[in-house]
Amino acid sequence: MRRLIIIGLVTIFAVLLFAGIVAAKEPATPELTLQEAVDRALELSKTLKIAETEKEKAWEQRSEAQEAVNYTPIGMVNPEIEAAYASLLQAELNYQIKRKNYLSLQDDIKQQVVEKYCAVLSASAALDKAKKAFAQADWEKRMSQLKLQVGTLSPVAMTAVNAAYERAQGDLVQAQQNLNKAYVELNALVGFWPEDRPQLVTDIEYGPLDVVSLTSEVNRAIDESTDVWAALQNVIIERQDLRMTLQPYDIEKMEVEIAQLTADQAKDELEKQFLLLYHDIVSLEGGIKAAQESVAAAEEALRAIQVKFDVGMAVKGDLLEAEANLAAARSTLAELKYSHGTAMATYRNLTGRDVLPSVLAKDKGEQKA
Repeated sequence: MRRLIIIGLVTIFAVLLFAGIVAAKEPATPELTLQEAVDRALELSKTLKIAETEKEKAWEQRSEAQEAVNYTPIGMVNPEIEAAYASLLQAELNYQIKRKNYLSLQDDIKQQVVEKYCAVLSASAALDKAKKAFAQADWEKRMSQLKLQVGTLSPVAMTAVNAAYERAQGDLVQAQQNLNKAYVELNALVGFWPEDRPQLVTDIEYGPLDVVSLTSEVNRAIDESTDVWAALQNVIIERQDLRMTLQPYDIEKMEVEIAQLTADQAKDELEKQFLLLYHDIVSLEGGIKAAQESVAAAEEALRAIQVKFDVGMAVKGDLLEAEANLAAARSTLAELKYSHGTAMATYRNLTGRDVLPSVLAKDKGEQKA
């Protein structure tokens, strides 16, 4: 009897444990603003914690190098003094680089969150498009089957209808998986389980890029670049070595030339990447304008079909087709708009501005209010 009781208790415990595991794996759907996503990503980032530790380590190394200079006898030029000052210069540069890398990494994480946030919003619009297209294909298949039964549709034509149905079904599955993958990537950044489906309540509103002087923007990007700054600092170090070192002058002079060429190359590469980004943004803005007009036309077409459907002058298939066309137009607009939002985050990051859109980002709840 006692054995049966123990077995029963173990069974009950196992059932409760399994139920708890199942309940724990239920997808969570919390509301998530863009700012909350960024805050969570910054707090959870191990890469950022590593960068902060490296910055603190570089500060300690700089302090040690400063002490070495303080305790180096002065009064005459000797290799010991030169080595101490050279070490201090290197340690100071290393600290400044680590500090700038730490600050830059924060902006890079913000930019990445904007990218993943926009990817989910875009994938959601694509899924809605796929759902509407499948609903239309399903209607067409069922109507075609009826026509086939009464002999008003040929088997060959039915084959084409079935192919369209299968294609729409495949597109729907793919769209769902694309949304799943977009959520997995966003969730990994903000600390949610992969299966969670947070409700994104911030929409990235579209606003065209306003540039008064492209040359000024390029220069601003160069001034804000950590890589370019580090390369320029290395030039200063090499010039200092040229004055202080006991190494052959010609060799040190070539080191200065190499450092200067490296800095110039970094500037040129950054300018190229910046201009490519600028032209991508301008191109997206042209596409967005056309997509907005397509959405407006599709909305008007749907309204007209809805009126005809309400009075019996159109069938359900006509209505489903108009809804599918509108969903497709909105999906195209969403893809362009969120690509633009991602590109703008990159642009703001490169030019040293706040990565997060301030005026352009609004919570959907606030919009409704």
